[in-house]
Amino acid sequence: ILMSTILQTKVVEKVSPGKNTSPEIKYFLGKFEVVKGKGGIELKNKEEANAINDIAKKFFLLLPNKVTMALVSIPLCILEPKTTMEKLVDLWKFAPIYLNKLGPKPNSVAAMKAVLSFVIAGLYCGVFTKLPLMPFLGETLSAVITTPEEKNSCLVYMEQISSQPPITSFAVYGPEYKITGHYEYQFLIAGDRIEMCLKGPTTITFNGGMEIKFCYPYLKLRGLLTESLHMFYSGNLLAEDRKNSTKAYINFNYGKKASSYGARKLGTKYDSFFGIIYNYKASGPLVSVPELPEVVDVKRVYEIITGSWVEELAFHKEKGIAEITWKIGETIPCKTRPAGVILPSDVSTRPDLITFKKGDLITAEKEKKKEEKRQFERELLLKEDKYIPCFPLYPTNSLYQTFIILI
Repeated sequence: ILMSTILQTKVVEKVSPGKNTSPEIKYFLGKFEVVKGKGGIELKNKEEANAINDIAKKFFLLLPNKVTMALVSIPLCILEPKTTMEKLVDLWKFAPIYLNKLGPKPNSVAAMKAVLSFVIAGLYCGVFTKLPLMPFLGETLSAVITTPEEKNSCLVYMEQISSQPPITSFAVYGPEYKITGHYEYQFLIAGDRIEMCLKGPTTITFNGGMEIKFCYPYLKLRGLLTESLHMFYSGNLLAEDRKNSTKAYINFNYGKKASSYGARKLGTKYDSFFGIIYNYKASGPLVSVPELPEVVDVKRVYEIITGSWVEELAFHKEKGIAEITWKIGETIPCKTRPAGVILPSDVSTRPDLITFKKGDLITAEKEKKKEEKRQFERELLLKEDKYIPCFPLYPTNSLYQTFIILI
């Protein structure tokens, strides 16, 4: 029934107007190409891919199997001049576009669709060919994410509150919402692949009091020791509005295991996904979803979700209308800039990162060693209960007011 609804739908596009002119889209479409047949993305420049593979072979073959990145001092030649905090900001560049349109009392399904559009639209902005730098304990980041016209914006504040395991706490404040939470970065090296997971739920609270929690899928980078780097998202994207008994479940492994005719019609590539928005406490019997047998608490299906994180996101209603809320190249991500006063602890002030961005890898490597020594000293203070982070695990409004004074 779900598949027949999708295959007979009428498409209604509701994407934000724009042209393929943003730096993020130019970078993504210029640097990557979709892998024919199986989906996912790989580098267009084969020489660059081979260079990364050569460096990776020399480094990763010296490591034991299944080692976590937090325990390894990684050379700058296989890192990019950007921290994981900055990569998080990249993921959130669609927040002012999708989360500011709901009004004071949003409908639960409409709010869920806005959150899913915000999350999925930003996935391609978070991909990388080289690993980002890990922030040191106590380092912070403050930034503003704003639309190109400066009409809508949000304030971002982060702090690295733990080094082993690496955990970043964050607070994002927009006119109609706030985003709070903390992520534990889990980088796993296993064979010729790296898996990156942001462990920890994210909470979006709207002004009317509605809360939606969600978790990201994880990113896989395969082929480090072969001729091609293949990158794709895997796992599930989960979201829940407990107050209104509404859930969203999106399977990013769907293309790999698709077997029915309808599933093959939608596409069986690594970058495709399939999911539903549903109620799990409505009256009546449970509803079976053959396409998602792992979801066992469905009482009423509100919307069916299809698409690809390198193409578009579509919501299918029971009446046979498909609403496309995001298309790559048409919805322009927001830009970022520093938020007022730059704190001494901001990652942008790191000497190794500054010299790294200038292209001086030798000096940057020396500065990185110095920073790692300081990191060890901070950990000793932490063990002696002498180090106090600026952020608690869950940032509060009082912290926000403190930063507003600084700005």
